[in-house]
Amino acid sequence: MSPLIVSCSQSNTEAELRQKYGKYHILNSANLNNADITIKYGNKNSLPKVYNNYITKFDPETVLVLAHNDVCIIDNNWIEKLDRDLRKYDIVGLAGGSDARITEPCLWH
Repeated sequence: MSPLIVSCSQSNTEAELRQKYGKYHILNSANLNNADITIKYGNKNSLPKVYNNYITKFDPETVLVLAHNDVCIIDNNWIEKLDRDLRKYDIVGLAGGSDARITEPCLWH
């Protein structure tokens, strides 16, 4: 499976995104070897507007992942888990984590 990851950022460039979030952003997520990553830089639109634009235009055979730019996925098996869960469900989502702690270095902004 090769997901298309769509993310939005108010940062204007990748360098600005990396400076703002350091290593804790979507580009540093685990196991992105075969992923197609699209980041909409300098985004001034609402997330629903940007995401709906992709939802209405993407190929139904593509696995579309909508993620904030300040998300860093550290599970090396997340793509395999996503593939497994999409065999059972049409839509899979995650909000938060199973063991959330508000500590350095992953504080909310």
